[in-house]
Amino acid sequence: MSPDPRPGSSPAQPPPLPSGEDRGERHDAHRPRSIGTPTRTPGLRLRPIPELGTCLAYTPSPPRLHTLNPLAWLIVELCDGSLGRDLQQDFLARSVPPLAAADALQQLQSGLAMLHDTGILYLPKRTDP
Repeated sequence: MSPDPRPGSSPAQPPPLPSGEDRGERHDAHRPRSIGTPTRTPGLRLRPIPELGTCLAYTPSPPRLHTLNPLAWLIVELCDGSLGRDLQQDFLARSVPPLAAADALQQLQSGLAMLHDTGILYLPKRTDP
């Protein structure tokens, strides 16, 4: 069996995935999350296909299979529920090719909206204290 090519090996692909996620493991709702932080929908399954520069995403409810382009894939990888993550800065730093800050923000906002509309990401509403 040949070594598994990593998603960060080509400019058309997002940076390497955290361990376990490149094997199609389940993403569950038991990770710590902060209010207002975009997170993956519970039950979401990802199947990276780095040799094609894409990632398949399965949403269980409603059951659908989605094909993610490299920017959408990067956004999903960044929305892992990590506390204290600066999503805009991380997206700007990991975008390949590098984007201007205004372009990166626009791409991130439209990507988050699209991923929310397809049921891949959950965008909780911010509540004012």
